[in-house]
Amino acid sequence: PGVPCHRGFSIPSHSTMRGARAAVWLCAWLLLGQAVWHATGKDLFWDFDHPLVGWNMNSNTLGDKPPMNSLWHVTNIYGRYQYGSLYYGVDATHNYNVGETRGAVASTPFRVPENAYIYFDFNSATECAKDVICDYIDVQALEISLDEGEWVFLAYLPGTRGSWERYSRAMDPAWTGKMARLRFTFDSGDAERNERNGLVIDNLLITERNLNIIEDMSRYEADAAGGQTLFIIIRTGYSAIVQNPVKVWLGDYMTGSHVVVPGQVVVDHDGTKKVKVTLPPMMGTHVDVR
Repeated sequence: PGVPCHRGFSIPSHSTMRGARAAVWLCAWLLLGQAVWHATGKDLFWDFDHPLVGWNMNSNTLGDKPPMNSLWHVTNIYGRYQYGSLYYGVDATHNYNVGETRGAVASTPFRVPENAYIYFDFNSATECAKDVICDYIDVQALEISLDEGEWVFLAYLPGTRGSWERYSRAMDPAWTGKMARLRFTFDSGDAERNERNGLVIDNLLITERNLNIIEDMSRYEADAAGGQTLFIIIRTGYSAIVQNPVKVWLGDYMTGSHVVVPGQVVVDHDGTKKVKVTLPPMMGTHVDVR
């Protein structure tokens, strides 16, 4: 009791042994790091909020070139919403100005669900202009390996000039049921003009659900109890394309768990469109809704 843990969470001195055991388990999990994909149904999720276990942080880069001054690591400095992310750069200097640098990081394996999609958030502040793909300097790419086979190129990631963007693509139906690994690669190509922030990856999701129509629903956080109903406002400009049925991601900070539950689109008298969702009975404390 009273021992602090990650995110400022601590066990109060009056806690029950049951609560203390749960908190100790949570602290141990956070300190040791995430070793497997979070799974909810057929959804597989990696939020980079904890140290990576099982990822190859020293993999060869695109074109099978060996790493050079590789900078991939998990940081709590950057994140799409808050907490951790996967970062190619130096925390202390907020750049990748270490001379010529390249590196790749490969995920732990996962089994590809049927009709699967890949989603992740990324923020790229490099020499690449916004929405421009660079294939000679500051090259940033996504690859996949199936059943421990060769790495296959999937996409170059464009520059975003420091803003967050969402990457999404459908996975080939022929990949269904195979064991896959994803690999993010970065190659500066030279030692020049590397004073920008670099590349940040967050919220990696493999799912059979097409989330494109609701990916920009406003983030919402609240202190709430199980059974409580929440209303999440949908951003102006996206409300027109969000229609029933919708699903809502709910994360519980106290347990580290998350579930995906049905939501209902409702419209206020002033035309504001919201998603109505009721928390499952087992959830409470501080809730994170996406």
